[in-house]
Amino acid sequence: MIGPRYRAARTRGLQRQKAVKTGTNWNPPQAGARMPIASDTTYPAVISSDTIIAAGTGPVTLTGSITWNRSGAWARAYIRVNGTQVATIVNSTSTPVTSTSTPVARTINDGDTIDLWVELVTTANEIISGYIDMIPT
Repeated sequence: MIGPRYRAARTRGLQRQKAVKTGTNWNPPQAGARMPIASDTTYPAVISSDTIIAAGTGPVTLTGSITWNRSGAWARAYIRVNGTQVATIVNSTSTPVTSTSTPVARTINDGDTIDLWVELVTTANEIISGYIDMIPT
């Protein structure tokens, strides 16, 4: 449920919003899934069902990052806005490796959804850490 925190964030205008991976190492299904996330403590974000709900409207730079930990595994991740892929993060090397997307400039509208979709391409691969960062420009 989106409640008072979301409404309060909307009144401040667009602020930096960041979400980080939650829990222990995560092994996403081969078909793909949203990375489990929670609000960052320094740059709070409204989170619902592992998705950032944008609080405010304006131009932003989106960046995502994932750290994988399995040798020989191959995975990729996508930053999605309202379900549409806007950036790709690919790991096809040895482990451990951190891969970060190229920053993507775009306009975000109040209520837009931003998530990090992760899928396996080959063998099991665990996600150690990751984030989605939305910085107003």
